[in-house]
Amino acid sequence: MVVVNVKSPESLNAGTKAPNDISNILKEKFNAKVVDLILGKNVIGKIKYKMKFFFTVLKARLNKEVLVLQFPIIERNFILNLSNKEKTVIIIHDIDGLRWQRKEFAELEMSKLKLFKYMIVHNDEMKKWLEEQGVEAKLISLELFDYLCPADLKEERKSIDNVEDVTLVYAGNLTKEKSPFLHQLEKEKMKFKFNVYGVGTELENLKKIVDYKGKYPPDELPNLLEGNLGIVWDGMYDDEDEQNCLKNYTKYNNPHKFSLYMASGLPVVVWKKAAVAKFVEKYNVGYAVNNVYEVNDIDFSDYEIKLKNVSEMKDKVRSGYFLSEAMKVCLNEMGIK
Repeated sequence: MVVVNVKSPESLNAGTKAPNDISNILKEKFNAKVVDLILGKNVIGKIKYKMKFFFTVLKARLNKEVLVLQFPIIERNFILNLSNKEKTVIIIHDIDGLRWQRKEFAELEMSKLKLFKYMIVHNDEMKKWLEEQGVEAKLISLELFDYLCPADLKEERKSIDNVEDVTLVYAGNLTKEKSPFLHQLEKEKMKFKFNVYGVGTELENLKKIVDYKGKYPPDELPNLLEGNLGIVWDGMYDDEDEQNCLKNYTKYNNPHKFSLYMASGLPVVVWKKAAVAKFVEKYNVGYAVNNVYEVNDIDFSDYEIKLKNVSEMKDKVRSGYFLSEAMKVCLNEMGIK
């Protein structure tokens, strides 16, 4: 098995968490060879990148190895056609045409995805959407991105007797463009406390509403998050913007911060119409609400049960369970034991 991991020059040190985790899981669990490709900034760098990608694909095909590509893929279709679709697995991170509601770009992405036969997608909602676009590949739902971490939690999560005991945790991009709901919150309407982690351009104003805890490397975050509920949210604080890009995309994708919270042992709060709400209900690992202020009215009598369920989920995402299971299905479909 060969897995291609594309990196930008800026990510040489820290890397991108999700693609790197996928590469490391496949290396550990399936003895995959990881090929890191660096996107060049100048003409020579871009040529080197394209040449290495071309020969990686060609070599995998000649050796009849399983090739794993992580999507989005910037390569042209004629290069991708070199890969043996009978032994190529696409793992989807994002579908940008769907995310930004750009029809032309979505059509370009679909032209690439339709070249392949096996695909690991976020969840059943994304699977259904791809089928509606005419993708005929064998689509396997990942259910949840894994989140590898070097060490276990040092502290147990505190129990919740009433909403005054709640401390919500949000980790991510804190700008008004990406997380407008944070900047809409009114402190007097919140019975709960709010800790946030990440970077943003309006932090001084944000600090008047929530407690800012700083920015940390992705691998360290799960062991540092302080609180007892992680919130997965995009767009405005309610659902009046559900047709807009940010919130609409959550109907189809699995936000990586959801995996972060699972790895941190945090039950979650999610939007009721988000795709991950089905995961939350299936495994009983959190609460689904229509707007952020509804946290004030949640019945937390079953919090300890959810905490126990998340503890089991924590061990799975930290060990690469979900990708391993999805890849086993792919290999079985290929007739590889």
